[in-house]
Amino acid sequence: MSSDQVDATSPPTAPPAALGPTAAAGDGVGSATLFGPATPPAPRRRSRRGRTFALALVIAAAATVFLLTRETSTRLEEAYADCALEDVVGAWIRDDGHSLELDTQGEDELVGAGYLDVLCITVAIDVPYSVLSEIGATRALDGRLTQTWDGFTASWSYHPASGMSLLITEQ
Repeated sequence: MSSDQVDATSPPTAPPAALGPTAAAGDGVGSATLFGPATPPAPRRRSRRGRTFALALVIAAAATVFLLTRETSTRLEEAYADCALEDVVGAWIRDDGHSLELDTQGEDELVGAGYLDVLCITVAIDVPYSVLSEIGATRALDGRLTQTWDGFTASWSYHPASGMSLLITEQ
């Protein structure tokens, strides 16, 4: 084949000036050629500081979600569990753990919480002696009584036939 003849199987070539300044530079990085796509630039490596910051950010976000969504127990829920009242008929935790109802057994009733259950709860939440004294001295004629102390309110009534009904609410 002479220099005047063109080989049909080889692609035509253009002089470097026709391809533009990037092709003329000939560095091969990010340059386009007439016959193919541009070579992508080499990926940038993240610095160790950037990876450490990203990891710290993810850990902080996870800790925040954990702290905001974890369930916390009220003092009444803790006392209810510590006194093992889950299976006691006449003892209920209510209002998302912010109130505790105790209904003791009276003379006319077959079931109800025992006075030891009431004592356990009152000790567990530090009911003052003045309130305990009023609860103990309540008569059927007194109706429903109420006392407040350290973020708690107790209301109760007593009748020999139906026992004591005690409601403790935590603010």
